[in-house]
Amino acid sequence: MARILKETTNGMSSTWYDEYFEGECEDEKTNLVMDFTGKCESCNESSDEDISDEELAETYKLLYIKWEEVCMFRDKQKKSISGFLFEKEKLVATITSLQEEVALGNSKIENMIKSL
Repeated sequence: MARILKETTNGMSSTWYDEYFEGECEDEKTNLVMDFTGKCESCNESSDEDISDEELAETYKLLYIKWEEVCMFRDKQKKSISGFLFEKEKLVATITSLQEEVALGNSKIENMIKSL
């Protein structure tokens, strides 16, 4: 992968580009990496100087690290949600089973009352 820097009216934009990549990738993480864009804007009031390559590279590294952290957090959330949904299915099945037992017990009680 290569990093491409584009100058915009607001500053510099840095994106990853895989020159060997042809076609669409089905891996969500790969698509996210390819779509990930970091933008660095310079404030006109603070300085008239351009951002150095070193500063841009450092900012990009920090942004990329933050993006990786967000992706890991999202993956943990997906696992948690999946576990919660599985637990919910088990609990709903237990509730349904208990409701059937209660209905059967009520039916037996009604039959016993009628027979007395």
